[in-house]
Amino acid sequence: MEKHMWNHKGRSLMCRFCNVVYSCQGNLTRHIRVVHEKKLDYVCKLCDKKFSQSNNLKLHMITHTDMKFECDVCKRLFKNPRSLRNHKQEHLPLEQQNKQSDHVQKQAAKRSSIKWKQCQKRTCICQICGKVSNYSTLHESHMRSHTGEKPFKCNECDKSFRERSSLRSHMLVHTGAKPYVCSNCGAAFRQGAHLRRHMRSHTGEKPYKCKVCEKSFTERSILTTHLRVHTGEQPFHCQICPKKFHNPRVLRRHYPKVHFKHLNIHTQRDIQQQLAAMQIEREFSTEENN
Repeated sequence: MEKHMWNHKGRSLMCRFCNVVYSCQGNLTRHIRVVHEKKLDYVCKLCDKKFSQSNNLKLHMITHTDMKFECDVCKRLFKNPRSLRNHKQEHLPLEQQNKQSDHVQKQAAKRSSIKWKQCQKRTCICQICGKVSNYSTLHESHMRSHTGEKPFKCNECDKSFRERSSLRSHMLVHTGAKPYVCSNCGAAFRQGAHLRRHMRSHTGEKPYKCKVCEKSFTERSILTTHLRVHTGEQPFHCQICPKKFHNPRVLRRHYPKVHFKHLNIHTQRDIQQQLAAMQIEREFSTEENN
């Protein structure tokens, strides 16, 4: 009743960041959290995707199930009730569709009003690289890439991170928790991104396509390496001879095959230790010659 009475009293709650006004405290709080603070407090436990509102998370969770929502008119299936609701507008009489269209246009006009634009104009510009951020929180996060500041520290070890989300992911290393579990084979992962990449081994999905030869790949990094075949780029240099490679794995195989034949060296760690020892030996020889 109290919330309803606000409709009669008129709008009187103004956002402290912009001129948008609300009649309900809950709506104002949600507006500040979503628009200005850009908070994403609702996290999917299966794929690590984040949302600003709990109802959006609930709709998203349906995509991880086999649940389908069927149109009672044409029997078409949809992944969530919102998509079904939008689809069912197509079956309404033309007059009702026009009314719905008018309502949508009014809502769009409201969002693009002067008050909404004033809300969006609160921008921050980086004085170092010129990057524009719409919100102060995003600007502060960006500035850490220049200052090197890492305010989020791990209580278990000496590591620090620029983002709170990076610290949360790191803490799983200490706890041993792997909350992201494959529903097909039971494999567990610390990060949602790792689970999503693993799922492609079951689905066969290859979303990263080469625009030159149309080959497809399961990971962006593999596509990046593949593109060097077309560009001729060879950014990986051997530290002993002038040879260059387009793929770091080929460079790693190059060392034990060509330079360390007489040594039992195969792992990347052994290779790095041997290269470091050779570098120290070269510096020592240079000092003696001088």
